[in-house]
Amino acid sequence: MRMKLLNASLLAVVLVGVFCVPGLPEETTSYFYDNLGRLIRIQYSDRAQQYTYDKVGNRETRGVQEGMCAYSIWPPSKSFSESGGNSTISVTAGTSCPWTAAADESWITITSGTSGTGNGTVAYTVAETGLPPRQGSISVAWQSVIINQVQSPDVTPPVGSISIDSGATYTNNVNVGLHLSCTDNMGCLSMRFSNDNVTYSSPEIYGTSKAWTLTGGSGLKTVYVQFVDEAGNSTVYSGTIVLNATCTNPNVRIGTTSYATLQAAYNAAVTGDVIKCQGVKLTDSLTTDRNITVTVDGGYDCSFTANTGIMTVVKGMITAAQGSTTLRNITLETQ
Repeated sequence: MRMKLLNASLLAVVLVGVFCVPGLPEETTSYFYDNLGRLIRIQYSDRAQQYTYDKVGNRETRGVQEGMCAYSIWPPSKSFSESGGNSTISVTAGTSCPWTAAADESWITITSGTSGTGNGTVAYTVAETGLPPRQGSISVAWQSVIINQVQSPDVTPPVGSISIDSGATYTNNVNVGLHLSCTDNMGCLSMRFSNDNVTYSSPEIYGTSKAWTLTGGSGLKTVYVQFVDEAGNSTVYSGTIVLNATCTNPNVRIGTTSYATLQAAYNAAVTGDVIKCQGVKLTDSLTTDRNITVTVDGGYDCSFTANTGIMTVVKGMITAAQGSTTLRNITLETQ
């Protein structure tokens, strides 16, 4: 808060406070303003006129104080982070000069020093907030202390994850689906992708899925995603999958007979058969509507000669109608 002390004799628009009346002493009039330029006090030689303002700026007269009472307060303003806190205001006044203190907002609480005479201290607290920046004030001894509360800069990066083909270990196709998650206290804004953590795609609005193309050639592939939050903080996550670019076998087999879909294999199965699936992501559905007992076993390599217990991801519905079907190393995509 700025306090302007202006002698009336220096203002062209105010009458000079000197009265040429024989036998009367010269009267000096001083004006005090708050940091918004509003008149809050007129100090005469033997009295003072006090003013305060309501929340919409209307001036209120607090009455005339007799005698020579001068007041000063410190600090004129105070800033707090979003976590709030507590502080004090020092009041300097004459020994017999009374004063009061009041806050104009509910999130500012005076804990001690709501009134006093002479020098004193006003203690107050500011509540924690998750709201945008806000401002209030405390009126002390007919002056205002401005209270500002701002949001602390967000320096926490987003937290996320990425999986390729819903966590499948293998794929026979360079075209895969990415499944993504991102959380942040300010909100996840954008994402971009890379096969080498050097060259990235153009940023796009954050979403939970993305179609992506791996680099060619068989082997372990890594896909990187960079999430960016509303404050500009970013973090990188990665997922891996093994690409078998030379595998041309269908993904489903009973014995040595290959089938285009799970349903086709089930329709051809007899009791005791094992329907083998490569450890890749299958976009397929299955309805077990025959009175037979079979096993659907996932996690095989391209030649169906080895099964290390990895999962086959099925994107679709598996509906049990009759018979008995055991699923082994099979996981259903939930997204």
